[in-house]
Amino acid sequence: MIDATVIKATERYKSFLHPIIGMNKLSIANLENISNFQIGALRNYTGIMIKHLKATTEVNDSVGLKNLIASQLETMVSLRERIIEDTKAFGELMRGFNTGFDKLLHESMAMAQEYGHVEQAGKSAVK
Repeated sequence: MIDATVIKATERYKSFLHPIIGMNKLSIANLENISNFQIGALRNYTGIMIKHLKATTEVNDSVGLKNLIASQLETMVSLRERIIEDTKAFGELMRGFNTGFDKLLHESMAMAQEYGHVEQAGKSAVK
């Protein structure tokens, strides 16, 4: 009798905590991925800007200015492409999180339904 009660309480506890623990793990992994993504993006964009700023200090004449302006256009094009790539990558990170969250939600709903059927079957056996 006591064993059955303990087992039932343990199962109820597991079914309650399973989705919470899963969502916490997923959130932590997502935070880590976003942080790594942002740190990488910061390095890339800072590198682009520092390279450009260094190039401006090397302008000594009209030819140097002409070359700087040409390189600015190239920098802007590559920066635009990089922003598009980063936006797509960030979207993929978010889609992955959303997919994982949906999976956990469906699993927890299945567990809740399964637990509900087990509990109802137990009530039927008691009558």
